[in-house]
Amino acid sequence: MIESVLEATNLYKAERQVLRNKGASGVDGVRCWDLPDFIRKYRTKLLSSILDNSYTPDAILGVSIPKENGKPRLGYSNGSR
Repeated sequence: MIESVLEATNLYKAERQVLRNKGASGVDGVRCWDLPDFIRKYRTKLLSSILDNSYTPDAILGVSIPKENGKPRLGYSNGSR
Protein backbone atom coordinates (compact mmCIF):
# COMPACT_ATOMS: atom_id res chain seq x y z
CA MET A 1 0.00 0.00 0.00
CA ILE A 2 2.80 2.46 0.83
CA GLU A 3 4.08 2.05 -2.73
CA SER A 4 0.87 3.57 -4.09
CA VAL A 5 1.13 6.48 -1.65
CA LEU A 6 4.70 7.15 -2.81
CA GLU A 7 3.86 7.19 -6.52
CA ALA A 8 5.13 10.26 -8.35
CA THR A 9 1.62 11.54 -9.14
CA ASN A 10 0.61 11.46 -5.47
CA LEU A 11 3.81 13.19 -4.37
CA TYR A 12 3.32 15.85 -7.04
CA LYS A 13 -0.27 16.46 -5.91
CA ALA A 14 0.85 16.75 -2.29
CA GLU A 15 3.60 19.21 -3.22
CA ARG A 16 1.16 21.35 -5.22
CA GLN A 17 -1.31 21.35 -2.30
CA VAL A 18 1.36 22.52 0.16
CA LEU A 19 2.39 25.31 -2.21
CA ARG A 20 -1.24 26.27 -2.85
CA ASN A 21 -1.88 26.45 0.91
CA LYS A 22 1.33 28.42 1.48
CA GLY A 23 2.36 25.91 4.16
CA ALA A 24 4.51 27.27 6.98
CA SER A 25 8.03 26.02 7.50
CA GLY A 26 8.46 23.30 10.06
CA VAL A 27 11.05 22.83 12.75
CA ASP A 28 13.49 21.86 9.99
CA GLY A 29 13.15 25.38 8.55
CA VAL A 30 12.26 24.21 5.02
CA ARG A 31 9.99 26.87 3.55
CA CYS A 32 7.13 25.81 1.27
CA TRP A 33 8.67 27.45 -1.79
CA ASP A 34 11.90 25.50 -1.15
CA LEU A 35 9.97 22.22 -1.14
CA PRO A 36 10.22 21.41 -4.89
CA ASP A 37 14.03 21.70 -4.87
CA PHE A 38 14.26 19.74 -1.61
CA ILE A 39 12.11 16.95 -3.05
CA ARG A 40 14.14 16.79 -6.26
CA LYS A 41 17.41 16.66 -4.30
CA TYR A 42 16.39 14.04 -1.72
CA ARG A 43 13.50 12.16 -3.37
CA THR A 44 15.36 8.94 -4.15
CA LYS A 45 16.98 8.74 -0.70
CA LEU A 46 13.71 9.51 1.11
CA LEU A 47 11.63 7.04 -0.88
CA SER A 48 14.13 4.20 -0.53
CA SER A 49 14.46 4.78 3.22
CA ILE A 50 10.66 4.78 3.59
CA LEU A 51 10.32 1.59 1.56
CA ASP A 52 13.04 -0.28 3.47
CA ASN A 53 11.67 0.91 6.84
CA SER A 54 14.83 2.82 7.78
CA TYR A 55 13.23 6.29 7.65
CA THR A 56 12.93 8.02 11.01
CA PRO A 57 11.18 11.40 10.94
CA ASP A 58 12.53 14.23 13.07
CA ALA A 59 10.67 14.90 16.28
CA ILE A 60 8.24 17.79 16.46
CA LEU A 61 8.78 20.66 18.83
CA GLY A 62 6.08 19.94 21.42
CA VAL A 63 4.63 22.78 23.45
CA SER A 64 2.20 22.77 26.34
CA ILE A 65 -0.96 24.78 25.68
CA PRO A 66 -3.00 25.72 28.77
CA LYS A 67 -6.73 25.01 28.61
CA GLU A 68 -9.58 26.65 30.53
CA ASN A 69 -10.08 23.58 32.70
CA GLY A 70 -6.48 23.84 33.93
CA LYS A 71 -5.24 20.78 32.10
CA PRO A 72 -2.60 21.49 29.45
CA ARG A 73 -2.74 19.92 26.03
CA LEU A 74 0.19 19.12 23.79
CA GLY A 75 0.50 21.19 20.66
CA TYR A 76 3.35 21.78 18.29
CA SER A 77 5.39 24.71 17.14
CA ASN A 78 6.92 25.21 13.73
CA GLY A 79 9.95 26.81 15.35
CA SER A 80 9.17 30.36 14.23
CA ARG A 81 8.32 33.10 16.66
